[in-house]
Amino acid sequence: MSSLRLNKIARTALLATTAAVMMAGTAATGSAEAAVHPTASCTVLNVSDPADNYQYGTYTGQVEQQFESCNGVDYARAHYQWASSYLPTAVKDKGFVNLYVESYPTGSPGNGQVTAYATANEQDAWSNWVDIHSVSPDTWVAIAVVVGAPKSPCGYAAITDAHVYSTGGTTGPVLLGGCNAAGTPYWSDTIL
Repeated sequence: MSSLRLNKIARTALLATTAAVMMAGTAATGSAEAAVHPTASCTVLNVSDPADNYQYGTYTGQVEQQFESCNGVDYARAHYQWASSYLPTAVKDKGFVNLYVESYPTGSPGNGQVTAYATANEQDAWSNWVDIHSVSPDTWVAIAVVVGAPKSPCGYAAITDAHVYSTGGTTGPVLLGGCNAAGTPYWSDTIL
């Protein structure tokens, strides 16, 4: 993984996107992606380093980017796995996660967005699939914003490193999501 830092403009764009997704609440923008994605199961690969999320210092889970190629079309999606120790709290408090993938560094927000409520029967949640060649460059990050559990959301989205599909490599930092026990966001210029 490269040790590039997000510049101020990229951080501002990601913050704006995070705010827009949080305000969108339960609005799902992925219906077009779901309609064109094949129903047949293809091989799913994890292609990014996962990014952890915390709410007031408690680990809630992690987001990672997934890839599959089906019938000649290449897709990406975000996958969130609730921490097994945190899931009962999220279910009790009606917590949910907004999941999506975003092109990097251009930042087309909310691609494949899904709002997934925590349920006792399911530790995993996924965004809709998005065609990775729908933008140029074909470099994507997976993003998760945990909301409503156990208090109002704190801090920022958890963001994976960017997967560069043209080379198969990664670039950029992994950004922790959420905040510490005092409510201070984890986001900084620190490369993990």
